[in-house]
Amino acid sequence: MKMSSIDEALVPEILKYRGSLTRALKSVCSNFNIQSLSQSKQSPFYMREVLLCDGEPPLVWAKSYLFSADRSTVSAFLGLDGRSLGEQLLFTGDSVSRGPYQFGVCSRGIGQFDSGYEFEKGIARLSKFSWHNHSTTLVLSEIFNENALALLESREEEIHRNFTTYKSLIRIFS
Repeated sequence: MKMSSIDEALVPEILKYRGSLTRALKSVCSNFNIQSLSQSKQSPFYMREVLLCDGEPPLVWAKSYLFSADRSTVSAFLGLDGRSLGEQLLFTGDSVSRGPYQFGVCSRGIGQFDSGYEFEKGIARLSKFSWHNHSTTLVLSEIFNENALALLESREEEIHRNFTTYKSLIRIFS
């Protein structure tokens, strides 16, 4: 895989979306699912690699690295299996904040996309999350293939509407 940085002004606006990618994809995919690829545990460093899919074809490859000694956070992370990192850990309240994005362009994809799937190029997004109540950091790298970009851009208005409604409901029930 070849990577190069990209000017943020050239990145589609939908990739600058600050909410849960899983929630966004669920709102526009008819058969959204998460395929777990790998996981490693070497305290205090943990890794998880998944594909976010619409049915069989992958849309996004994601790899997360957790640096933590907090037992409940580590346990939740290691118990995710095919569940959403964002919905289970990152966007569940106000105790986690996301730093600024970094973007890049990659070509020739990664092995999982190349195994029978069209993936010649994509946009990479890197985020860093920090927990406020203990010293835990999570680094998340994602690569969006062309199908993911087309899907997200074509339904951007719907995604923002769903996210705004969701945030309003959280405020009401909090």
